[in-house]
Amino acid sequence: DIIVTGVPRLELDIGGVTRYATYLTGSGTTNLIFRYTVIAGDDDIDGAEITSTIDLNSGTLTFLDDEGVSQNADLNVFILDFSGQNVDTTAPLLTLVTPPAPNTYYRGQQINFTAIFNDFVTVTGTPILQLDIGGSTVEAEYFSGSGTLTLFFRYTVTATDVDLDGITMSNPMLLNGGSIKDVNGNDSSLTFVPIPMPTTYIDGDLPFVTSLIPPTNNTYSNTEALNLTVVFSEDVNVTGSPRVEASIGLNTRYFYYISGTGTDELVFQYTAQEGDDDLNGIALANLIDLNGGTIQDLTPVNADIN
Repeated sequence: DIIVTGVPRLELDIGGVTRYATYLTGSGTTNLIFRYTVIAGDDDIDGAEITSTIDLNSGTLTFLDDEGVSQNADLNVFILDFSGQNVDTTAPLLTLVTPPAPNTYYRGQQINFTAIFNDFVTVTGTPILQLDIGGSTVEAEYFSGSGTLTLFFRYTVTATDVDLDGITMSNPMLLNGGSIKDVNGNDSSLTFVPIPMPTTYIDGDLPFVTSLIPPTNNTYSNTEALNLTVVFSEDVNVTGSPRVEASIGLNTRYFYYISGTGTDELVFQYTAQEGDDDLNGIALANLIDLNGGTIQDLTPVNADIN
């Protein structure tokens, strides 16, 4: 049994740097425990090493011999194989975030960002990249790449997103309650230098159908006109003869565009003809058939015709 005074220590070599595991507990027993707490900057990929002698560090290690006389303990240490005791405190670095290709992105389209690290990283939760789109902050969310050097983030343009002078990214990346770590549990850096995107435009405010005003409830006879009004989210211009397909009994018929260009309400009309019979109500398709024409806003951007 060894009696300890002071704070003896064991000298360690961690990646060529001297560290010390100091005495922690065990006085009065045959087992003494020494401890070193890893700090930032400690790195050793081929195993830490320990010296073969305990450094008393002004303390003592003594025992009682068979006659009860205090003796100094032998300070030599049997060296075990430490080749598997590696140390890694180097945080992965976020080296670059690449933006989407310069383009104009419309409602429903996805804009993708690629975050590149200098070490393999594992992701939990849903980290985010914050974007400024027309003065509003939105979030591109992580969606794939865990376990690799490259993480992918995605944002889907909404109807309220408009930015015609280029979107921007905010620094740093945000964990959003998740984590980005290397295999040894070191948290990655999240700061990066945002790449300017002066020609990456967002026009989510493309025209889209907000409602339909169907023909008046009635029973229509031969040559009577049925009017269908399609209401858009903004004024649109029409070229050609767009149409809306209708099922009237067993027949396929079409409501053709007749008026409304330059406004947010387009009127389509069908004239009942001989052979049309439907006593339980006609049915309309959920898509405008452009029929070689166009429906666009003033930009011009094609309308969503669903």
